[in-house]
Amino acid sequence: MFEPRWKNDELNWILENSKLIKTPFFLLKEDKFKNNIAFLKKELKGQFLVCFSIKANPWYASAAAEYADYVEVCSPGEWELCRKQGISANKIIVGGVYKSELELKELVKSRPHRISIESMLQLEQIEKHASASGIQANILLRISSGNQFGMEPEQVIEILNHKDKFPSLCIKGIHYYSGTQKRQISEIEKDIALLESIGNQTKDNFTEIEYGPGLGVPQFENHTSEEYNMLLSELINRLKTLAGRFQITLECGRLLAADTGIYITEIVDQKTNYNRTYYIVDGGMHHLQYNGQIKGQFLPFIYTGDKTTETKEVAVCGALCTANDVFARSASLPEKKIGERIVFLNAGAYCVTEGICLFLSRDLPGIVMNRQQELIVLRDVIASYSFNMRL
Repeated sequence: MFEPRWKNDELNWILENSKLIKTPFFLLKEDKFKNNIAFLKKELKGQFLVCFSIKANPWYASAAAEYADYVEVCSPGEWELCRKQGISANKIIVGGVYKSELELKELVKSRPHRISIESMLQLEQIEKHASASGIQANILLRISSGNQFGMEPEQVIEILNHKDKFPSLCIKGIHYYSGTQKRQISEIEKDIALLESIGNQTKDNFTEIEYGPGLGVPQFENHTSEEYNMLLSELINRLKTLAGRFQITLECGRLLAADTGIYITEIVDQKTNYNRTYYIVDGGMHHLQYNGQIKGQFLPFIYTGDKTTETKEVAVCGALCTANDVFARSASLPEKKIGERIVFLNAGAYCVTEGICLFLSRDLPGIVMNRQQELIVLRDVIASYSFNMRL
């Protein structure tokens, strides 16, 4: 499933046909995203449903609603983003550690597919508004993995064993997400053991589990696709016992989107300091964030479009006035000229929204969608200084 390296011909075509698009920008390949969902569904063989977490990449909201079973939103903004694009409420699962009482009241009326409840306060508030409106709300109870999200397993079990205290709610099941970029099957087994234990202690008096496995994806040169594909296969095998007891929905974000996007930036300066060559680009770490990356310590997948095999060791740094703005501390790249472009791969998940984009009032990056043989500019590069001043 994971393809951290795109085909050279494809990248060359993109570089050639995007010359007039101002850098820096993210390019998202919608067809690849759809194929990832189709591949995952094929691997699941109808035993599980698939939910895409919008926070991983909101630009895929419409495609996800069409190809996945559900989409998950975690803020009022993501809810509005989906609804204004015509995504039906019954395709949306609503999460988020904080939901205001007004938000819960409106959600009861809007009837999303499921609402994930993260605290007793949320539970009491949604019961109150469901009762007042005469609408039974379909909810999941989120289990904490030891942080601020959700409720402790014992509290969830207590609620499940006394569902009659909440007559206006249809408590469909539980929601569990314990972290991201997992690389060990032992982490998955620990999750499954907890879910099985909750089922046992409640005599399976719920029908659904929304589970975010947080599977890792290859991000850096020392990661192999085979390692992560094996982990995905192991996950599916381990979940089969639960699938016989509950309807499982796999909540995925990075897994589906990471390898579907690239970030293109232009070299704007070159220099040699203390025997080290630096390429300065017009983008920066305020745009491109890889999970776990620190000052370019790990080498991401980079493409330059050169046919030559002759390379030199360079550091690739961004445009921010901070020593932290390092894409690659030491990369073997062909010699490049000012004005040439560099492609960073595996930028399809979180990178588009997770950067500190208002830092130093640098421009927001452009967003380009690649649909078949067409490049569509969804958002131009935008000046950000006005967000940092009184209007």
